Amino acid sequence: MKPIYRAYLDLSSAMIIVGSSVVIGKIITEQFPIFMALMIRFAVALPLLILFSYRKHTIYIPSQRILTQVFLQALTGVFLFNVLLLIGLRFTSASQSGLITSVTPAIIAILGWFFLHERLSRYEWGGVLLCVAGVVVINMIGSVDTVNLNINSLIGNLFVLGAVTCEALFTIFRKTSKDLSAIVGAMWVTLFGLLLCLPFGIYQMLHFDLSSITLEQIGVLLYYGVFVSAVAYVLWFRGLDVAPVSVAGVLSGVLPISVIVLSALFLGEPITVYHLIGLGLVIGGIVLMALTSSRTT
Repeated sequence: MKPIYRAYLDLSSAMIIVGSSVVIGKIITEQFPIFMALMIRFAVALPLLILFSYRKHTIYIPSQRILTQVFLQALTGVFLFNVLLLIGLRFTSASQSGLITSVTPAIIAILGWFFLHERLSRYEWGGVLLCVAGVVVINMIGSVDTVNLNINSLIGNLFVLGAVTCEALFTIFRKTSKDLSAIVGAMWVTLFGLLLCLPFGIYQMLHFDLSSITLEQIGVLLYYGVFVSAVAYVLWFRGLDVAPVSVAGVLSGVLPISVIVLSALFLGEPITVYHLIGLGLVIGGIVLMALTSSRTT
């Protein structure tokens, strides 16, 4: 398989796994304190990533400059993304959150234009506008029909939008610092994510009844740590090492589709016609940006 096609597969697979994390996150927010769950997640993932790095003989301490860049990735794409997403899921549904995450390609394109000076064509700007229109339909028109202007849902969606912005920043920061391999980069951001969660997570764990945790909940936490952290991060980093930011942004459109399908299958959440209209607008925007990317790569 050509490296570029493998990169596309890695990025798409990572987004499917991240999509499942939204569904898992909805379950976790109903059963665990947020920082405690994140602390356990990163504590499970870190030994696996250290083992992978050790087997490839790539464990080392990077320079201070690279560590600073990695810390920014961890702060935005690991810590703030997950905290804002899990808080948002306490107020809104998983499917609604998945639809909001569909604007990730547009935000990545805008941030790539602003920070990396990647030029956006008129088609890409048109794609951005379609993505924004989709979010307006989901939050405004859809809210009137389905939740009677539920303020909690709107607040939750704003938190999820903040999480998506942090995820886009994570992609930008990773693209500007490719000195580390995918596995080592994932290991260091997971370590920083664990350190950021640790003070809050320990406090919440001390006030939580650990004896009440069931085997099913342990399985959920293990999946959260092994696949959402270790596997998804390695796939996303490895894909970004080959594919340009614009293509990564386009393929992140797999995320909302994954969330919507999994939310319907495992949580029984309904999908309204306004959700479909909003998603259709966003997919239209993604297609516009994809067409432009295919002409320039």
